[in-house]
Amino acid sequence: MKRVAIYGAGDQGRIFFDAIRKDGVGVNLFIDQFTSIKELFGVPVLRLSDVQKKESTIVYISIAMDDRSGTDLVATLRSEGFVEVIDFVSAMGRHPAILSKFFYESALWMRPDPSEMINAKELERVEALLSDEDSRSCLRLLIRFRETMSPEHYPVPDGQNEYFPSDIDLFSGIDRLRFADCGAYRGDTVLDVLGLGRPVEYIASFEPDPANLAKLEHAIGHVAPKNPDIRFFVFNMGVWSRPDLLRFNCNSGSSSSIHMGAGEEGRDTMSIPVTSLDIALYGAAPNFIKMDIEGAEGEALKGCRQIIERYNPVMAVCVYHKPRDLWELPLFIQDNYPGYRMYLRLHSHLGTSTVLYCVPP
Repeated sequence: MKRVAIYGAGDQGRIFFDAIRKDGVGVNLFIDQFTSIKELFGVPVLRLSDVQKKESTIVYISIAMDDRSGTDLVATLRSEGFVEVIDFVSAMGRHPAILSKFFYESALWMRPDPSEMINAKELERVEALLSDEDSRSCLRLLIRFRETMSPEHYPVPDGQNEYFPSDIDLFSGIDRLRFADCGAYRGDTVLDVLGLGRPVEYIASFEPDPANLAKLEHAIGHVAPKNPDIRFFVFNMGVWSRPDLLRFNCNSGSSSSIHMGAGEEGRDTMSIPVTSLDIALYGAAPNFIKMDIEGAEGEALKGCRQIIERYNPVMAVCVYHKPRDLWELPLFIQDNYPGYRMYLRLHSHLGTSTVLYCVPP
């Protein structure tokens, strides 16, 4: 009899475990290359090198990755001796309860009640604002997915470079890039900017998470000497509508976020300074603003009014951290900063990395 393993012992691995077991499939082990835990739900957690009898072990990949990375992981596991490897999307096809559990646990932006994720009237307004059929099709797919919560209507990522998709003309009005990286994480976007092969005047990175900041500074320290004509600025703070001191959920990962709830600071929260782009960068005239700030995008847009009105920067704004972002953020931009051409693209699984691209006329 074949054993069953789940690759990934994080939150998504736990969802896979519960859903697969409800379908009557026993899980014999987890595989995780990074966690320090040795057991989860009474099941051993092993490093890849410690797994025995790989040829008779079915592996479910619980990590939602972009298509290229996901394909690479499948190939890696097969090269290690696993014969039956089930990728993330195929796993949901076999066990629809996986996707249902994401929604019913309110994972990411998902909610168990479609009415919390859909405002038909407002989404109709958003569709009318979008500038190409690819954007309108993307929006309709996302709406259908939210309505049905079904693997049958799962929206597949487009495989393009997040923040810099090749099928949108983002740079026609830009000579030298002055880039505001709001939610710089560990320097991923900095490296992507440098890889564009375009003239860059400066990159201003905003990252409040201390662990991410250390890796961001390390990444910039590595590339800065190779790019002496580019100025690199690092702000150890969040981006908001105004200067303030806010609580911050510090997860040392891409899901760190500003926390607006009441209560005392806990083990995973800290107080951080935040600022507005109008205060931090107005005189520097940014011409491209990226916002991936875990639900603070609406406040941040309020805080760059002067920059937008004077400089008309290109904007790449994530619209998936909260269910209402999908309509509230495009409509806010249209109502407050009219004239932008808007495009919508989906770059990652589970509706994440849904980005609104705003291009000035």
